[in-house]
Amino acid sequence: MIGNALDAVGAAATPTIQVRAQTMAQDPRFAEIDVADNGSGVAKAVRAKLFESFFTTKGQEQGTGLGLAVSREIARSMGGDLVLLEHPGDWREPAVTVFRLTVPVSQEL
Repeated sequence: MIGNALDAVGAAATPTIQVRAQTMAQDPRFAEIDVADNGSGVAKAVRAKLFESFFTTKGQEQGTGLGLAVSREIARSMGGDLVLLEHPGDWREPAVTVFRLTVPVSQEL
């Protein structure tokens, strides 16, 4: 997620990447890790395909299109998830894109 955020802010005038980690209020056995950036954002036309294997917006020279798909599958295999948030929420600096990784912090699920 951080690698994708670094790629996304490459052309930004003042590139900013922020990371938040906290346990989920509704289920403290899980942690939410948010990665936000102020890049150009994810076009609505491609959002449905973001987590498909081999889908990339970077071009063949820069990406395989496996990072988000594999990361989501790993998270889901542990009972978590990886999603693109529709609304960035409240960040210290303006955020355009926010991905949330949810993973267990306890072996007792």
